[in-house]
Amino acid sequence: MTPAATRPMSGLRIAFLTIAMVLLLMTLAAKTWLATAIVVIAIAFVAPWPFLFETGADGLRRTRGDLIRLRKWMGRIAVLLAVVALFAMSSAWSDTPEGKAAMAKHDQERRIEQAMDEARERAETAKEQAAADEEARSGLHCLSKWDGSFPALVNAVEPTMRNPDSFEHIETRITRRDSDGNHNVLMSFRAQNGFGGMNVESAFALVRGSDCRMLEWRIMG
Repeated sequence: MTPAATRPMSGLRIAFLTIAMVLLLMTLAAKTWLATAIVVIAIAFVAPWPFLFETGADGLRRTRGDLIRLRKWMGRIAVLLAVVALFAMSSAWSDTPEGKAAMAKHDQERRIEQAMDEARERAETAKEQAAADEEARSGLHCLSKWDGSFPALVNAVEPTMRNPDSFEHIETRITRRDSDGNHNVLMSFRAQNGFGGMNVESAFALVRGSDCRMLEWRIMG
């Protein structure tokens, strides 16, 4: 009589048994006997016990039809037991002197890392604030990002020109904030004179630093 051929175990069961054996060795090394016993039971639940199988007409051994559902549940229970064993081992290990030392080291490293992150964040915030304060002191925040002019002064000077359409902004300079919190603005511009030529002139403005409001202005002769 030809012996019955056996179907190979499924990949999932082989993977589980491999993981369970590794977990078993870990529990033995950690001397967590409860976790070891749970792993052994989990392995037993997925082991290919002979009574679970029957030989089919094609000569292959298969799970008995009346035990297919039971075997599926046994596999699920085995997975659950393995997870319980892992938690039991972790809990038991954390109560050992080695585990407590490792946990304390981990907590210390976490606190150091957290302190370093907070320090970096404070430094970055301080850097950004210092940059904002420096820009506010410089007065550059009051000038146009497009052409560097001071729009309020341009709008005040341009209508006073003989030919407003001829107005061309050349350059605007602004001083650092003074003790009164104000900036001095000096603008150079070009405009058409009465003879049709172009003159280069200057205009001055006093600007409040807190809100860039123009307090006074004049065209310099």
